[in-house]
Amino acid sequence: MGRVVVLVVGLGATAGALLAQESPSPSPSADVPPSASQSLAAPEGLRERIVEGKLRLSLEETIRLALANDTGVRLGRLGFDASRYAVDRARSAFDPVLNLNADDVRANSPAVSQLDGADTREDRERSGRVNLTEVLPTATRVGLDWTASRASTNSIFSTFNPSYSSNLTVSLTQPLLGVRGPFATRAPLRLAKGDRERARAEFTAFVNDSVARAVDRYWAVVQLREGLGVLQKSLDLAENTYKQNKRALELGALPPLDIFRSEAQVATRRAVVIQSQCPEAGGG
Repeated sequence: MGRVVVLVVGLGATAGALLAQESPSPSPSADVPPSASQSLAAPEGLRERIVEGKLRLSLEETIRLALANDTGVRLGRLGFDASRYAVDRARSAFDPVLNLNADDVRANSPAVSQLDGADTREDRERSGRVNLTEVLPTATRVGLDWTASRASTNSIFSTFNPSYSSNLTVSLTQPLLGVRGPFATRAPLRLAKGDRERARAEFTAFVNDSVARAVDRYWAVVQLREGLGVLQKSLDLAENTYKQNKRALELGALPPLDIFRSEAQVATRRAVVIQSQCPEAGGG
C-alpha cells in the first residue's frame, strides 16, 4: 500500500508497538551480566529508516521489519532448518559408500636352498581394491568388490614374472525378517520427514502471527494519528469560534456568559487532544 505513517522517534511507545517482540528484553540481573544486556543489538533495519528524527514506515516495510526482528520467527526458522538437515542425515543412510585401498608389499630374504631361484630372493606385490556398497530403501544391500594385484620376483623359477590377478564380486542381500527389514530401514527417514513437516507448519504459524500483529499495530497507529488530526481540527475550530466571540464581546454584541462557554469549550477540546497525544508520547 502507498500509505506511509510518520512516527516521531522520541515518542518510542508507538514505534515500539509496531516492532515489539513477544518476549521482553532481559534486564540486568544476577543471571544476566550487565555486559550481556549492554551488547544487545538494535533492531535490524530500523536506523536506516529514520529521517530527521522521525521514523517513516509503509505497511510493507513494517511487515519486513517485524519479520526481521521477531525472535519467534527466527527460532522457528532455525527449527525448520534443523529438521531439513535431519532429513538429509536420515537419507544419507541410502547413499552409496565407496572404499579404495592400495598396498605395496616388498620382501627380501636370503636363499635357504637352490629352489629359491636367487641368492637373495626379492618379492614385491602391489594390490588395489575398490569396494562400492549401497543400501536401498527396501533394505536391499548391493555390493560391488573388485581387486587386482601385480606380483614380481627375481626367482628364476617363476613362470610368469610379473604376474597379474583380478577378482570381481557382485553381491545382493535382502533381509526378509527381523529388525533389518524394509519397514525398519525406512522408519528413520519417515520420522525425519514428519518432523520436517511439523517444523514447517510451526514456522508458518510464527510468520503468520508476526505479520498479523504487525498489520494490526500499523493500522492502530494510523487510526491514532487520523483521530488526532480530527481532534486537532476540532480544537482549531473551537479556538476560531472563541476569537470571534471575543471580538463580538468587545463590540457589545455578545453576552459575557457566552464567552465563558467558548473558553470552556476550547479548554475541553485542548484536554482531549493532549490525552490523545499521551499514548503516542509514551504516557498512556
